[in-house]
Amino acid sequence: MFSTVIRHPMSLMPTAPVVFIQYLAALAIVEGIKTYDKGFQRMPVKLKWPNDICTSAQNSWIRQPILLTFFPLGRRFRSI
Repeated sequence: MFSTVIRHPMSLMPTAPVVFIQYLAALAIVEGIKTYDKGFQRMPVKLKWPNDICTSAQNSWIRQPILLTFFPLGRRFRSI
């Protein structure tokens, strides 16, 4: 488990809505797992849209949800 903080300027909302951060985070996690080290590219990991990472164990898929919280802070959204 890990946490990160992202600050997203409200001025970008018309062209880059804050909701897309969860999609980008999910894609980055899957890519990070697949490129972590030799052999990981064959790991059975996939993205179940919009914010669930699925892994396979003994022919059964396990869902790992991503939880993001957004709140306004001045002229930015803060995402944790």
